Amino acid sequence: MKTWQRSLALPTLLALALGLGAAAQGRGRGHEGDHGRGWGRHFDRHEREAIHHWQDEHREHPPLGFRAQDRLPPGLESRLRIGMVLEPELRRRMRPVPRGLLVLLAPAPRRYRYVVIGDHICLVGRGDRLDDVLHLELNF
Repeated sequence: MKTWQRSLALPTLLALALGLGAAAQGRGRGHEGDHGRGWGRHFDRHEREAIHHWQDEHREHPPLGFRAQDRLPPGLESRLRIGMVLEPELRRRMRPVPRGLLVLLAPAPRRYRYVVIGDHICLVGRGDRLDDVLHLELNF
């Protein structure tokens, strides 16, 4: 290998290594550190703000899944964990995300969908595995 080739090889390898490391750490988009499990895509700050703003606009007449009576009992809420397959009781409580809210979220990755479970917006993947969850404060 010629001297000029060696002088280019080290910076190129270093740039590749740094780029791959950043890509591995940045799985998903802007994970805010709520769960730290390193699963796929996560709700970012913009989406969290949009969800809370939408929720404020619908406080007077909240849709199904966002009402106070839709909250999960503590025993079920404790079983809503990222990376776990949803239990049948949690699956029965899944509701579609209202269209007006869905358009504020980034498109779900292929084979994923957004759902409402109790007072949570969830990203659910193949086999009903919970990928991310955003708890909503229902102060009605």
